[in-house]
Amino acid sequence: IRTTVLAEPNLGTPESFRERIKALNANGIAVDTVEGANEPDMFWKRLHISWKGQGYPEGPVIWQRDLFHTFKADPATSKLAIIGPSLGLAGIASARSPESWRNLRKYSDWGNVHPYPYNANPFGPELAYGTLRSFFHNGTFPSVTVDEAPDAFRAYQAIYGPGPYAATETGYPAGRWFT
Repeated sequence: IRTTVLAEPNLGTPESFRERIKALNANGIAVDTVEGANEPDMFWKRLHISWKGQGYPEGPVIWQRDLFHTFKADPATSKLAIIGPSLGLAGIASARSPESWRNLRKYSDWGNVHPYPYNANPFGPELAYGTLRSFFHNGTFPSVTVDEAPDAFRAYQAIYGPGPYAATETGYPAGRWFT
């Protein structure tokens, strides 16, 4: 079993992440991918996260650049796949990627996408079913929204192009289905 480490600037520096992963991998590969910032469009401003004095949207680009170069410069970590940052709002039809993110492919081995069925989040509509007021809220069955994935991929293609991609989050929520 191998894992992906999520590297965020409020949890360390690119160098500290690299050294921790080298230690974890000392006796064999335990970590094989490193993911850049998780949904900074939703979290950086709210949690006051920045890198080198820059918040969202420029900060995650600088963070990703530094993370990529730090890992690729060390022979012990150069072969690990570096996954780009994700967008939390990419699944909504009106989502567009930030202009400053257009060069992230050169700092990422893989793009990043969160293909939730109908986002499986609060952006999903309140849809009633029988006597249940919001049966489909926070998630739906794939057959209900089979055409939704293109919204997320449209936002990400402007950043990462045709691929490859890693789906670092997906799934259905466990709660609030029957409210």
